[in-house]
Amino acid sequence: MNDEVVVSGIGCLSPVGVGITEHETAMEKGRSGLPQQDDGTFFSHIGSVPSFKPKAFIKNKKAIKFLSRQSVLGCSAAQMAIDDARLRTEEIAINNEMNALVIGAAVSQGLGPISEAITSSVHSDGIIDYHHLGNSGFRLLSPLWFLGKLPNTTAGQIAIQNSMKGLNYTIVNGANSGIIAIGEAFSAVNEKRAVRAICGGTEDQIFADFLCRLLEARLATYDVSDASPFGTQSNGFICSEGSAMFCIEKKEEAQKRGVGIYASILGYTNYYIPRFREITEPFELSPYFEKCMQKCLQTAGVHSRQIDFIQAGAFGIPKLDHAEAIAISNIFGKKPLITSAHSLVGYSLAASGPLSTAFACLQLRNNIVSPIVNSQASFLENELSYVKKYPLKNTNNICLVNSFDYFGATTSLVLRKGAAS
Repeated sequence: MNDEVVVSGIGCLSPVGVGITEHETAMEKGRSGLPQQDDGTFFSHIGSVPSFKPKAFIKNKKAIKFLSRQSVLGCSAAQMAIDDARLRTEEIAINNEMNALVIGAAVSQGLGPISEAITSSVHSDGIIDYHHLGNSGFRLLSPLWFLGKLPNTTAGQIAIQNSMKGLNYTIVNGANSGIIAIGEAFSAVNEKRAVRAICGGTEDQIFADFLCRLLEARLATYDVSDASPFGTQSNGFICSEGSAMFCIEKKEEAQKRGVGIYASILGYTNYYIPRFREITEPFELSPYFEKCMQKCLQTAGVHSRQIDFIQAGAFGIPKLDHAEAIAISNIFGKKPLITSAHSLVGYSLAASGPLSTAFACLQLRNNIVSPIVNSQASFLENELSYVKKYPLKNTNNICLVNSFDYFGATTSLVLRKGAAS
């Protein structure tokens, strides 16, 4: 079984904290990192990573001032994962071309970083003078301001700072980009195109202009009490920032270093729902979700009865959450426990699937299933086994991780508990 692809290192930052320990504490206590009161500021409406020192993780200290928040979070999480896997420079240098980097990103900043250029070009009547903006406004910005707009900057910086010379690409495919990156990295290692991969997703703090578009589309909400995974009365999701990165590799490589293994990745599927925006009813969506989960179980060689818990993709959009509930009920019945990390950390777009995967790995290791907090009445409440309000001790062996985003992307992973060092 040394050909297994395993998770040997995890790095994570989210509204509940920085690093594995703080995330384990949040799971064990059912502690949300989302703001609970509206203090009138923008940041009381979104989930933010607590203050931390990126210099503790990013080797090139001078580069930090040129990096976007997205890259700072991603580079920091990647270094945490590398350190957690006890992966030293000497190991990376061996057969270096077989070290891969696959990173997911969604929104690369909003208008905030170029606000100085814009405000300098606005007339007293509120109209933007685009001639002035192009000729003079942008000259007020740093020459390297555009680096923050490039979603592949994070992967490039991780490669540079760790001298990794193998496969390197960034997936920019909406909110599922991060979990797709994990799946594609798994495929690369499984198919022996790489010995190991640093993979995951990172998401910048949500800017006001982007949040306004989400609110207008009735996808997001300001109020935590209105946002509940699987909640029948939920009004959308709470936007947040964060990053989760993983070191995945062949089992024998991890065993050589004597590191603990969080989980083996057994299966991965990724689909897109055609004509997604035309589908209005949950029962029309659920067959697509079923297809994704069934195919993932098939590729993993796992029967539905073997799934102990499901780290659900539900994040507060009723149509999607109801469809996922129907799909889970049709395949699994009431047996597996169901949770969603999004009630604790919000919905962090490209980092959402990776953070769910990190939660799943830690729950496998600790034999616990974290709760859905701020829970309302849930879809198919009597037909499914939701874990609510309080964490639940459980003998965990195999879990399913779902990520079904609001663009129509559907992704699933099957994970099996690893072995301690």
